[in-house]
Amino acid sequence: MDTHERLQQLLRERGWTEYRLSKECGLAQSTIGNIFRRNTVPSVATLETICKGFGITLSQFFAETEMVELTPDMKELRLSK
Repeated sequence: MDTHERLQQLLRERGWTEYRLSKECGLAQSTIGNIFRRNTVPSVATLETICKGFGITLSQFFAETEMVELTPDMKELRLSK
């Protein structure tokens, strides 16, 4: 899956518009629009900002399968070993 497909997938999953994404991540609506309409590939910094808006990490963005998040209890268990 390419970057544009993944962005579209995340928008669909959340029922968000490009406008909503721009508000959630703090980027100009024109920046988001250019990514989709001009088929430009966002920089790593822009993509990281977009991921923060979605509430995911870059790793989760590029993961081929669904990633499992560690709960605070799981993290504590891992650290105590």
